[in-house]
Amino acid sequence: MESANLTARMQTSLANFFKEHTVLEVLPDNAKIVVINHESSLKQCITAMAVDQNVQWCAVWDSTKKEFLGIITIRDLLEIIVYFVESLKT
Repeated sequence: MESANLTARMQTSLANFFKEHTVLEVLPDNAKIVVINHESSLKQCITAMAVDQNVQWCAVWDSTKKEFLGIITIRDLLEIIVYFVESLKT
């Protein structure tokens, strides 16, 4: 029960913090933010993340809706590849 109470207090503290601050204030000055269009191919994502920018995650942008959809990680991309390789075996 103590763990749930601590989690609730942490969520409240974070929510209050972000009511007064932006995420960009928290990032260091030299932080790199990479954005990938949601229509990018798997190859484009891997190239952008692992080769060109050397980052572990990217924000995913929907240019039609003009909003961020979430993030994608290198691990997500690897899991997609493994899924398709496994599906080809059957």
